[in-house]
Amino acid sequence: MIRNVTKRRNRLGECPLWSATDKTFYWMDLLEPALYALTPETGAISRWLMPEYLGGLAPRQRGGLVIGMQSRIAAFSPCD
Repeated sequence: MIRNVTKRRNRLGECPLWSATDKTFYWMDLLEPALYALTPETGAISRWLMPEYLGGLAPRQRGGLVIGMQSRIAAFSPCD
């Protein structure tokens, strides 16, 4: 069975990722461009607008993410 985890609409939602370290579900809207995070314990959704198009993401061992962007690869920490 498929069910929505949020009512948030994206232009092109991609790259769903669960981070066990952060206890957070991440995804990105490639065309906005923005990164989203859902904290299941609270249901809170955070959004960060990005300066350029996004291409992918991966979890970091110490928490946070590595994000592939149009012109670079960057480390991202939601706490910063």
